[in-house]
Amino acid sequence: MSQFLLADDHPLFREALKGALSAKFADLEVFESENFDTTLQVLSEQEDLDILLLDLHMPGNGDLYGLIRIREDYPSLPIAVVSGSEDINVVSKVMGYGAMGFIPKSSSSDDIALAINHILEGDVWLPLELKD
Repeated sequence: MSQFLLADDHPLFREALKGALSAKFADLEVFESENFDTTLQVLSEQEDLDILLLDLHMPGNGDLYGLIRIREDYPSLPIAVVSGSEDINVVSKVMGYGAMGFIPKSSSSDDIALAINHILEGDVWLPLELKD
């Protein structure tokens, strides 16, 4: 069974992404969090998570603070930043702070599944338009 943590403060986005992921990944359990404190709580309770899908702009996340803190506390957990921003400076920073991938919220469900599969295989993933 695969276990993903979806950390985003928008319930509709979480619900839609959870549905899309459930259609793409068999035997999937999705945990959800709506702010940084809840994210840390789920991380401490669920030791077998396969990936964290992290929104940078959740309450308490402080943009990059959440990514930095989670990377320090959970160095082996693959983290993909899922963001509405496609600013190359933001992408560069999150990758520099240890994210394994950057997934724009404008991505299709097929592209999100592709990105997650690459990250789960240990690869770094960026959309083609953001590479270089």
